[in-house]
Amino acid sequence: MTWAELFKIHARSHKVIDHIIPPAKGKEKVPQTEYDFIHTDMADFPNVSAYCQHLKSMLDQLKNVDFPVDNNKLVLQLVSGLTEPYNGVATLIRQSDPLPQFYQARSMLTLEEAGLTKKVAQNSSSAMIACDSDDSPDVFDYPSSNHNNGGKRSQKSQ
Repeated sequence: MTWAELFKIHARSHKVIDHIIPPAKGKEKVPQTEYDFIHTDMADFPNVSAYCQHLKSMLDQLKNVDFPVDNNKLVLQLVSGLTEPYNGVATLIRQSDPLPQFYQARSMLTLEEAGLTKKVAQNSSSAMIACDSDDSPDVFDYPSSNHNNGGKRSQKSQ
């Protein structure tokens, strides 16, 4: 890909291509789907799978109107829309050379989501155990037969 093509893609993504290259008469402007694609964030979706599925759907729509998006742009858009808990894996994806394929990046994010979900579940159960143990009586609150006789066992008479 030449620098001119990259520049055109960048100009299209920021909706300024018409200032550089005027549209041909009768030719449609860039579809609204490109704007939606660029401004899609994971915060608007319940999970990674739904977010990725939406991006893939928009990719297909753009392809259908002769505005294909290459894998690198798709992966970079995927990463740029992630929420804060995914910053670590987002950095790994961005720093990969070459960038992973979309399906590989999606798998990385799905694994990260599973790990985050497991961590939250563990923290929740630990918090619940901590709360429950505060309500339970302390071991030292119970009288023991060992306290009164200097550590010797009391003998039961028969």
